[in-house]
Amino acid sequence: MPNDLDDAVTEAAKDAGVTKTAWIRQAIEIVLTMQSDDDQPISRANALRALTLLRSVRRAA
Repeated sequence: MPNDLDDAVTEAAKDAGVTKTAWIRQAIEIVLTMQSDDDQPISRANALRALTLLRSVRRAA
């Protein structure tokens, strides 16, 4: 991973209050869910977690 991307992920994880590994796992889960043809409702807690993660990604980019 390029240093600038690694730094952005580290900062996004810090902003989200999770480890870098957890942040990466959540990001992968979100992308895979968005690409899935199986559109299912999600819980409010999961929706809020995803929104928090997205705000962090935008700030870091």
